[in-house]
Amino acid sequence: MVAGIAITTTARNIEPAFRDWCSHHLKVADCIFVWLDDPSEASSPNLPRDRRVRIQAGAQIRRGTVHGDLMRRQDHNVNQCLHRCTQEGLEWLVHLDTDELLYPVDRKTLETHLTACNGHVRILNHEVCPQWQCKNPFRETHYFKLNGKLHFNLYTNGKSAVRCSPGVYARDAHSFAGYDGQQKTASDMAVLHYACPSYDRWLAKYGALGEFPDFWWDDPQHRIEMSFHTRSRDICRECLADGNFARAKEFWAAQVFAHNQLEQLRHDGKVGWFAPMDRAS
Repeated sequence: MVAGIAITTTARNIEPAFRDWCSHHLKVADCIFVWLDDPSEASSPNLPRDRRVRIQAGAQIRRGTVHGDLMRRQDHNVNQCLHRCTQEGLEWLVHLDTDELLYPVDRKTLETHLTACNGHVRILNHEVCPQWQCKNPFRETHYFKLNGKLHFNLYTNGKSAVRCSPGVYARDAHSFAGYDGQQKTASDMAVLHYACPSYDRWLAKYGALGEFPDFWWDDPQHRIEMSFHTRSRDICRECLADGNFARAKEFWAAQVFAHNQLEQLRHDGKVGWFAPMDRAS
């Protein structure tokens, strides 16, 4: 029996769908730590009022670009959460973003990987197939590119759970270091990544990130290899500057599969169909 499972996330621009996100993950977690990137959102009606959802102000690091500082704040929040988990006797911590869902959301399945010999469990991700519009991605987008089967726009290296102890720390948003025990990859679970699921969300994301260098954490030692990420930066910057969004729409159209394409890719085993919230939470 696992002593306790926690999930940590850094949240900003909280939408109504965040209530769905929390309800979904409370099926597997004993508590969720929500670090508000903007503390003024503490009164947001989109935050659930549940004692298992711990809401607190996140780190307020401001020393580089918006992009780099967000990564630094996220790492700091996770490290703070690891300390809290160790103090409170919560045995395992899973780090997820607010655009990611564990699937299937089944406590027994998750616990089969959180055994005494393991210290770090990687859960591979699938990436949403973009569409033109959606209000609640968790309920309205169902096609996902399967990991290793199609080119992803963003990351492919999954997210992780770690056994909490004083020496553990966040290596990045995807993994931890300093843990005791073996590392394994869960073969029967996935993270559904709702990455830029619609045109307006993509435009808003890169408009908010603004100008950033070709490096993670603003550090030349960590070059960004994902061309979608840097191209999105450049296209959104230019379109927002001149008020002409023709190039942005052309770029986005190239990301969207037609329905018959999706069905063919599904038939070929390259795309999967997931509906994690078919049952009302």
